[in-house]
Amino acid sequence: MNLSNFELRGSTQAIEIVSDELNWDLHNFATFVGFRYDAAGGVFEIEWVADQVENPWGCPANRFRACQLRFHGVTSVRIARDPANMRSDDSFCLHGVSKVSPSSQEYRFKAEWQDHEPFNLLFEFASGWEIEVDASTAELIPVASGADKSRVE
Repeated sequence: MNLSNFELRGSTQAIEIVSDELNWDLHNFATFVGFRYDAAGGVFEIEWVADQVENPWGCPANRFRACQLRFHGVTSVRIARDPANMRSDDSFCLHGVSKVSPSSQEYRFKAEWQDHEPFNLLFEFASGWEIEVDASTAELIPVASGADKSRVE
Protein backbone atom coordinates (compact mmCIF):
# COMPACT_ATOMS: atom_id res chain seq x y z
CA MET A 1 0.00 0.00 0.00
CA ASN A 2 1.18 3.48 -0.80
CA LEU A 3 0.48 6.12 1.87
CA SER A 4 0.21 9.02 -0.56
CA ASN A 5 0.19 12.07 1.73
CA PHE A 6 0.63 10.91 5.31
CA GLU A 7 2.83 8.82 7.58
CA LEU A 8 2.17 6.85 10.74
CA ARG A 9 4.06 8.04 13.79
CA GLY A 10 5.50 4.56 14.30
CA SER A 11 4.79 1.36 12.37
CA THR A 12 2.92 -0.44 15.15
CA GLN A 13 0.03 0.83 17.29
CA ALA A 14 0.50 4.43 16.20
CA ILE A 15 -2.09 6.86 17.50
CA GLU A 16 -0.87 9.82 15.45
CA ILE A 17 -0.49 10.38 11.76
CA VAL A 18 1.42 13.22 10.13
CA SER A 19 0.45 15.01 6.93
CA ASP A 20 1.75 18.32 5.56
CA GLU A 21 3.54 19.02 8.86
CA LEU A 22 0.29 18.65 10.83
CA ASN A 23 -0.24 16.03 13.54
CA TRP A 24 -3.53 14.14 13.74
CA ASP A 25 -3.92 12.44 17.14
CA LEU A 26 -6.66 9.89 16.53
CA HIS A 27 -6.63 8.58 20.10
CA ASN A 28 -6.73 11.49 22.53
CA PHE A 29 -8.35 14.27 20.50
CA ALA A 30 -10.71 12.64 18.02
CA THR A 31 -13.90 10.63 17.90
CA PHE A 32 -14.32 7.81 15.42
CA VAL A 33 -17.56 8.44 13.51
CA GLY A 34 -17.66 5.54 11.09
CA PHE A 35 -16.77 4.21 7.68
CA ARG A 36 -18.18 3.91 4.18
CA TYR A 37 -17.39 1.28 1.55
CA ASP A 38 -18.06 1.69 -2.16
CA ALA A 39 -17.49 -1.85 -3.41
CA ALA A 40 -18.12 -0.96 -7.06
CA GLY A 41 -15.56 1.86 -6.94
CA GLY A 42 -13.08 0.02 -4.71
CA VAL A 43 -13.04 2.89 -2.20
CA PHE A 44 -13.14 2.58 1.60
CA GLU A 45 -13.32 5.65 3.84
CA ILE A 46 -12.91 5.92 7.60
CA GLU A 47 -13.51 9.18 9.49
CA TRP A 48 -12.74 10.93 12.77
CA VAL A 49 -14.04 14.27 14.13
CA ALA A 50 -11.99 16.45 16.47
CA ASP A 51 -13.36 17.43 19.84
CA GLN A 52 -14.29 21.10 20.22
CA VAL A 53 -11.20 22.10 22.18
CA GLU A 54 -8.57 24.82 21.85
CA ASN A 55 -5.95 22.33 20.66
CA PRO A 56 -7.74 19.91 18.29
CA TRP A 57 -5.74 16.88 17.17
CA GLY A 58 -3.03 17.67 19.75
CA CYS A 59 -1.47 20.10 17.26
CA PRO A 60 -2.09 23.86 17.69
CA ALA A 61 -1.54 24.47 13.96
CA ASN A 62 -4.17 21.91 12.92
CA ARG A 63 -7.56 23.66 12.80
CA PHE A 64 -9.41 21.10 10.68
CA ARG A 65 -12.74 19.83 12.02
CA ALA A 66 -12.37 16.22 10.88
CA CYS A 67 -10.23 13.90 8.83
CA GLN A 68 -10.92 11.02 6.57
CA LEU A 69 -8.61 8.26 5.46
CA ARG A 70 -9.61 7.27 1.93
CA PHE A 71 -8.38 3.99 0.48
CA HIS A 72 -8.35 3.40 -3.29
CA GLY A 73 -7.97 0.09 -5.11
CA VAL A 74 -9.39 -1.82 -2.16
CA THR A 75 -9.07 -5.58 -2.48
CA SER A 76 -10.33 -6.48 1.01
CA VAL A 77 -11.71 -5.01 4.21
CA ARG A 78 -11.95 -7.13 7.34
CA ILE A 79 -14.06 -5.94 10.26
CA ALA A 80 -14.05 -8.16 13.33
CA ARG A 81 -14.06 -8.12 17.10
CA ASP A 82 -11.12 -9.88 18.71
CA PRO A 83 -12.51 -11.97 21.60
CA ALA A 84 -9.09 -12.01 23.28
CA ASN A 85 -9.09 -8.20 23.58
CA MET A 86 -12.82 -7.63 24.08
CA ARG A 87 -13.85 -5.21 26.79
CA SER A 88 -17.32 -4.75 28.20
CA ASP A 89 -17.73 -1.28 26.73
CA ASP A 90 -18.28 -0.44 23.07
CA SER A 91 -15.57 2.20 22.98
CA PHE A 92 -14.40 3.15 19.52
CA CYS A 93 -11.39 4.95 20.92
CA LEU A 94 -8.48 4.09 18.63
CA HIS A 95 -5.97 1.90 20.41
CA GLY A 96 -3.58 2.05 17.48
CA VAL A 97 -3.05 1.72 13.76
CA SER A 98 -0.35 -0.60 12.48
CA LYS A 99 1.25 -1.73 9.29
CA VAL A 100 0.76 -5.50 9.07
CA SER A 101 1.81 -8.20 6.65
CA PRO A 102 -1.04 -8.99 4.23
CA SER A 103 -0.61 -12.72 4.84
CA SER A 104 -2.07 -14.42 7.87
CA GLN A 105 1.31 -15.50 9.13
CA GLU A 106 2.07 -15.52 12.85
CA TYR A 107 4.41 -12.50 12.86
CA ARG A 108 2.52 -9.76 11.03
CA PHE A 109 4.02 -6.73 12.81
CA LYS A 110 7.45 -5.27 12.07
CA ALA A 111 9.39 -2.36 13.52
CA GLU A 112 10.68 -1.27 10.08
CA TRP A 113 9.31 -1.69 6.58
CA GLN A 114 11.19 -1.45 3.29
CA ASP A 115 9.72 0.74 0.53
CA HIS A 116 8.83 -2.22 -1.66
CA GLU A 117 7.21 -4.38 1.03
CA PRO A 118 3.43 -4.83 0.81
CA PHE A 119 1.37 -4.12 3.93
CA ASN A 120 -2.19 -3.63 5.09
CA LEU A 121 -3.34 -1.09 7.67
CA LEU A 122 -4.89 -2.50 10.84
CA PHE A 123 -6.98 -0.20 13.06
CA GLU A 124 -7.46 -1.57 16.58
CA PHE A 125 -10.04 -0.04 18.91
CA ALA A 126 -10.19 -0.18 22.72
CA SER A 127 -13.34 -2.32 22.58
CA GLY A 128 -11.59 -5.10 20.67
CA TRP A 129 -13.01 -4.16 17.26
CA GLU A 130 -10.54 -4.23 14.36
CA ILE A 131 -10.66 -2.91 10.82
CA GLU A 132 -8.01 -4.17 8.39
CA VAL A 133 -7.72 -2.65 4.92
CA ASP A 134 -5.82 -4.01 1.91
CA ALA A 135 -5.65 -1.33 -0.79
CA SER A 136 -3.26 0.08 -3.35
CA THR A 137 -3.23 3.63 -1.90
CA ALA A 138 -4.40 5.57 1.13
CA GLU A 139 -4.72 9.32 1.49
CA LEU A 140 -5.67 11.69 4.28
CA ILE A 141 -8.51 14.09 3.44
CA PRO A 142 -8.79 17.03 5.89
CA VAL A 143 -12.30 18.34 6.54
CA ALA A 144 -12.52 22.10 6.98
CA SER A 145 -13.73 23.68 10.19
CA GLY A 146 -16.93 25.68 10.26
CA ALA A 147 -20.58 24.90 9.78
CA ASP A 148 -20.30 23.82 6.14
CA LYS A 149 -17.81 21.00 6.91
CA SER A 150 -16.76 21.06 3.27
CA ARG A 151 -13.96 18.72 2.42
CA VAL A 152 -10.61 20.08 1.34
CA GLU A 153 -9.42 18.06 -1.65
